[in-house]
Amino acid sequence: MHINPDVDVVTVQDQVVQAQLEYYIKFHKPAGYVTAVEDSTDPTIMELLPEEFQTLKVFPVGRLDKDTEGLLLLTNDGPWAHKIIHGKKILVKLTM
Repeated sequence: MHINPDVDVVTVQDQVVQAQLEYYIKFHKPAGYVTAVEDSTDPTIMELLPEEFQTLKVFPVGRLDKDTEGLLLLTNDGPWAHKIIHGKKILVKLTM
């Protein structure tokens, strides 16, 4: 069965199921920006995202210091982000 989320309404036990696309963005953070969705004093990485990404409700996964630059991941997938940054998960970290 094919579902068109713009037209079809899906329910399970009379509860409407909301479709949400999940986004995963790899982003090179430059120095001088805070890794935050908003900040009252410093510019944030969100200000650097293209306009079409501003409406996706993505947030940074993890943190890089203001003066640090490097790879940063952004997503709107909360469970995935929690799994990645949770301290008790065993993840192999590569060093160069």
